[in-house]
Order: sequence, then structure tokens, then C-alpha cells
Amino acid sequence: MTASWTTHAAARLENEHVVVRPVTEADREGIRAVAMDPDIWRYFVAAVETDADFETFFATNLADHAAGRRVVHTIVDKATGRIAGSMSYGNLAEADRRLEIGWSWLGRDSQGAAQHRRHRGGHPALLQLHAGRPPPRRGLLQRPARRMARGPGRPRPGPEAGRGARMTDTAQVTPAAAGAAAGGPDPVAGPSAPAAAPVAAVVGADADPAGVDPATDPVTFIDAAGSPYELGRAHGEALAAPLRGFLDDGLARLNHLTATPFTYEALRPRIAAYRTAVTAALPALAEEVAGLAAGARLTEEEAWLLQLRREIMGYSKIPTAGDCTTYARIGTGAPVLAQTVDLNGDLDDHISVLRLAPAGSPRRSLVLSFAGLLGYLGVNSDGLAVGLNLVLGGDWRPGVPPYLAIRHLLDTAGSVTEALEVLAGLPLASSRSLMLCDAERALYVELLGGELRVTEATGPRNGAAAARTAVHTNHFLHPDFAPRDELNVFARNSSLRRLKAATEGLAELPSDAVPGDHFALLSRPPICVPDRGDIRAERTVAAAVLHPAAGTLHLRPGDPSRSATRAFTL
Repeated sequence: MTASWTTHAAARLENEHVVVRPVTEADREGIRAVAMDPDIWRYFVAAVETDADFETFFATNLADHAAGRRVVHTIVDKATGRIAGSMSYGNLAEADRRLEIGWSWLGRDSQGAAQHRRHRGGHPALLQLHAGRPPPRRGLLQRPARRMARGPGRPRPGPEAGRGARMTDTAQVTPAAAGAAAGGPDPVAGPSAPAAAPVAAVVGADADPAGVDPATDPVTFIDAAGSPYELGRAHGEALAAPLRGFLDDGLARLNHLTATPFTYEALRPRIAAYRTAVTAALPALAEEVAGLAAGARLTEEEAWLLQLRREIMGYSKIPTAGDCTTYARIGTGAPVLAQTVDLNGDLDDHISVLRLAPAGSPRRSLVLSFAGLLGYLGVNSDGLAVGLNLVLGGDWRPGVPPYLAIRHLLDTAGSVTEALEVLAGLPLASSRSLMLCDAERALYVELLGGELRVTEATGPRNGAAAARTAVHTNHFLHPDFAPRDELNVFARNSSLRRLKAATEGLAELPSDAVPGDHFALLSRPPICVPDRGDIRAERTVAAAVLHPAAGTLHLRPGDPSRSATRAFTL
């Protein structure tokens, strides 16, 4: 039998300069002797500055190593016999032929060009790490980010947070969002929240029974009414400080995700081209972006950058673990649309729910948003729900970003049929799949190069003759578009596994399934994509369950298996 990657990775390696071997309890004091240096942790999310910090840091290394989450190595200088530092293999995905090399540091005496050459010479992986993309690129902004996350009087994140520390205490929450934390109806066990309560934070099956702490709740609820400019201004005012911090964090975190850093100067022509296209097609949303800028005290260019991040990133053929799993079901029980939200950039610290009442329209909507986006997914008061999946293909070009297109559908369409008519007339910028659901129809529409392909929900499922379902992940399903799919093989394998798991899991759900049942399905691997501690990697940053007939949006931020349910209603 071939040895597993974990076994191979734990091998002892050495040359004339160094020994690289798995960490043991006997390394505790040797690592302590070199780790208690603040300069080592300058570019890390968490610092090791006290004995308590070190004990937590070392215990986490041992625990991760024992559990197979990481293979932690100690680097020993053969000339002195002393420990020089540490490195790890992490997030080993043997089935996808993928791993990460990181968590790497050297003590002060082992730093410098000559010492680096010696101490990485014993391990080809270390050579690859230091010759490739080094950790400090992300870390340049992490020290000020730690201060921003703590805020006045807040404690420093401990080393147990590691590379994947989420600075969720920067998020803000309105009194409405916190008001029903203890007394709202439980969407896991019963019906949705009554219309009198716009939002309630309620406890999921595996959440803290004390409910959601408003001081650290990563979800901001924004209730806005008025003209497009007024809607945007209310949105911006509610998020002024977080959006400013987000933009200052590596240019809206774009520079943590790409090999070549962006600058405003280089992006200005692209932002201007998209802005011109959106203003021509959707002038009301362009006016709302102007309001967002005014409310958050941003330049309009910065407010547009928030809308265009995904378009600017474009797509590349690199391995990804996921980018949303979405399904809809009608014909049995209440119509429902549910999905995971899989994103890179650690965006679960910038989640908002917008309840919008545009002036001059009886239609209202609930919109899930990230970092100032005017649209992402949502439901409107006419009973239309819209979700989405990333699919890759065609030429991405200036036009209407799909996130803004979704918001436009919620503002202007009262049914799936109307949404398809509106969508057909938009100059879309990039490829996507949208899931549309109302009381009568559920379908996904794949968008590629200015063309649309519609696939209606099908049935029966599992003997329930009236049930019709539609499920989508991240590869094109329509035969016209499948040959033009640009998804790489690793991501496609993940997409296929998630599609199969979601299809089978949805068939098992009863017709009277409540939001908690859907969250249980969305929390299962491989549908729920875990946090591997890499800001560049997609992971599940939220899960949502929408009931279009009831006008409700149920949300679990972050990993849905670990967070409480928030219930929002129109």
C-alpha cells in the first residue's frame, strides 16, 4: 500500500547544514529560546510575545500535528545543535494533489542571506517557498490590521488564532440586529420570524446557547429607504469605518490575492470603463454608488472599486476548492432557494444584510452583501429569490457585473419569468450561473459571452412527484456551454463532488424542511468548504436559506456548522 502524504511529509530530512524533522514535545524549550522575538512575528496575524502566548502557540503546533491538520517541522542547525525555526505542510488535499507550505519562520541568529541559504538548503520545499511567493506580502498590513481589529481596549488576538484569524470584531451591528437575540423564533425548529421583527439573531443547533453577542456579531443589518442616492448613503454611513479599513487593507484585499500587486493608477482606466457601462445600463445603481461614497466618506472611484473587485480579479486556471453550491426546490412545501457562499479574501468579517425600500416602488428586498457591494443574493417582496454560482468562460469585459445585475433583478422583477426578460437585456460583464426561484418556477440560467442558457427545475425526486429541484455548483451544465468551460481540473473535481452531494442531500430533505434542515445540508463536507488558513483560497464564508413566498432570508455567517442563525424578514 502506498504511504499517505501525511506519512511522507513527516519524514526526517537532512543535509550537511540542517535537520528538518517532525516537531515533538522535547522541542518546547528549544523553540521557546528563539521564538520570543517580536521581530519574527511582524508579518503574522498573531504575535508570540509572552510565555502564555508561547504555550498556546506550541500547544497548537502539537495538536495540529497530532490531528493531521498540519505536518509541523522543527529546523535544527547541525553546526550548533540548536533549533533554528519551524515550517509546516498544511491543508493537505491528497485527492486534489494539492498542499500548502508555510507557517515558516527562523530565529534571529538564523536570519540573513547566508543563514537562509543554509537553513533552507536541507528541504527542497523550503527552497521553493522562499524562492516563490513569500509570506510577508500578505503580512505587510497585518500588524496595523491587528490594531484595527482590536479597537480601543480590546485584547490582542492570541496565537491560537493562527494564520486564519478572522477579525470579525471590526464588524458593526445595529440595535435592531441585536434586539431579538434571546427571544426570536427559532428557524431551526419552527416557522420564520414574524413580520414585526425585521431581524432576529437565533441559536442554531450547534451554536452558543447564549445567542449571538452583538459586540462581536460579524453581520451588520442596514434598513434603508428613499432615492437611490439615499439608499447608498445609508449603506455607506453604516459601514464607513469598516469600508475605509477594507480599502486600506491591500487595496480592498486584492493585493493579498494576486501575484502582481494592483495600484489605483493602473486600475483607473478599468474602473472608468465599467463605471461608464453600468451608468448607461443601470443609472439608478450608479447613483446609489455615488451615495455609498458620500455616506462612507470615500471617493467615488473607491466606491466603484468595491463593486468591481471580482471583475478586476478576473479568472485564472488555478486550483480552487469551491465557489458556492446553490439549489432551489418548488412544488412541495414552501419554495426555497439555499446556498453556500464560498469566497476568498476572508470576507466573513464584512457581511451585511440590506433591507431596501426604494422610493416610488412598492417592491422591497433583502440583499446579502459583502464589503459594500450593492448586490450579491437576495429575495424581494414579490416573491422572487436570486442566488448565484461562479462559472468560468468567455472574455470578461467592461459591462454590468453580475452582482449588480442580481440587485437590478430584485429591484425590477416580480417573478422568474420577468427576471429572465430583464436579464436578457443587460450587457453583462462576465460569466455566471444565476439560480432563480418563485412560487411557480425554479431554474438556473448560465451566462457566457453575452448568451444565456436556461435549465428548468426537474422532478420527481425520491418519489415526491410534485417536487422539482435545480442544483448548480461551478461548472457549466448546459451542453451548449460545457465545451467552453475554463474551470481547471482540480476545481472541476470539487465542483462535481459538491454537485453530487447537494443533489443527493436535497432529495433526502422532507417537504416540510425548515431552515435548520437546509443549513445541516449546507454544513456537510464537501458542500461546506473548510478554512485552510490561506486568504487566497475560497472557503465557505456564509450560508443562506431564502423563502421567496414568505420574504425571509436566514443566514449563518462563516462556517454554517459553527454559527448561529440570523433571521431577516421583509
